[in-house]
Amino acid sequence: MRVAIFGPLPSPGAVGGVATHTASLASALRDSGVAVRVLDDAHARGATPAGADGVRGASAAVRLRLALAARTRTTGRVTAFETLDALGVPRATARARSLLLASACRAFNPQVLHVQQADFRPLFADAAGLDMPRVIAVHGLGALETREYPGLADAVPANLEAAALITTPSRALAREVAALGIEPGRIKVIPNGVDHVRFYPRERALARERLGLDPDVPLVVFAGRVTVHKGAGDLAIAWAGVRRALPRARVAFVGPAGDADISGVHGAIAPGAVDPDTLSWWYAAADVVAVPSRYEGFGLVALEAMACGRAVVACAVGGLPEVVPAAAGVLVAPRDIAALEEAITAMLRDPDARGAAEAAARKAASAYTWAATAAAFANTYDTLLRC
Repeated sequence: MRVAIFGPLPSPGAVGGVATHTASLASALRDSGVAVRVLDDAHARGATPAGADGVRGASAAVRLRLALAARTRTTGRVTAFETLDALGVPRATARARSLLLASACRAFNPQVLHVQQADFRPLFADAAGLDMPRVIAVHGLGALETREYPGLADAVPANLEAAALITTPSRALAREVAALGIEPGRIKVIPNGVDHVRFYPRERALARERLGLDPDVPLVVFAGRVTVHKGAGDLAIAWAGVRRALPRARVAFVGPAGDADISGVHGAIAPGAVDPDTLSWWYAAADVVAVPSRYEGFGLVALEAMACGRAVVACAVGGLPEVVPAAAGVLVAPRDIAALEEAITAMLRDPDARGAAEAAARKAASAYTWAATAAAFANTYDTLLRC
């Protein structure tokens, strides 16, 4: 079986569960015997690892060579380019990416196209004339909530309707997709995995020594882009109350800056974006990992923290209640600042409760592996090819 995965691979300084999913799924599928090629739109042509083609951009000369070599396909292309125009994508960008996609697929000849997310990538695939059976893996529909691109309100349901099959990592997200008018029988829930080689329990004192942190202060870790959408602003407000109760407590915002203002947060540490290996040490250093998201399709940060044996305080939104069992921490209502403050403070003050939550977190996380995720996807591709 030959599968092309159209999505991003991880980049230095970047964060995002979709890139982690792309890399981890591709690796696990290869380990199971599936031939995989990643169509990587986070990197330019020639700047990707083995087994991937960079489709982010190309020079004018390369675009000309690809255009001359391209097959003539028109079905869906004009509409796709017009939709991308309406969404604000420069025509040169759309043209370059479509040519690179078409070239990579001519060389690899995939039987199935796996597209990460339902927003822009299906349109680029249409513009490239890629007409093999298509699976769209929806990791979240946050773009419809933020309305950063209003045109996606029409484009996303149309992209989903055109797919042969749709996957989501959580039941909650499957319900969101169905609410867009998609037949529930076309949606398959396949939870994400976690890399247990990278994310595993370590001694807290060892992690703090490695990161140069005080071994004795209460520490809360937030991981991800520091945005309002991810709840960083809510945590910043709640932190004032935590510090009144525990004046020595520190909070680390581990991730690139976003639209949440944390400049006035007392006791804050902001190391910025870190690589995944360093992130695992931040989880290990934490007493509590906070995941105060306002929207979350799955909750990979929570799962990684749990695999590291850390208690989680998260918002009961999207896929998080499916990932974080009650015994592994505390779930609070999204945007409830008082509840977030109370839950973090209580967990920091009670080492016995925290220890019990850590044991439950480790046990719950052990059920999630990328091998299992890859097996479920391989079965999905196989079913699609048999239809």
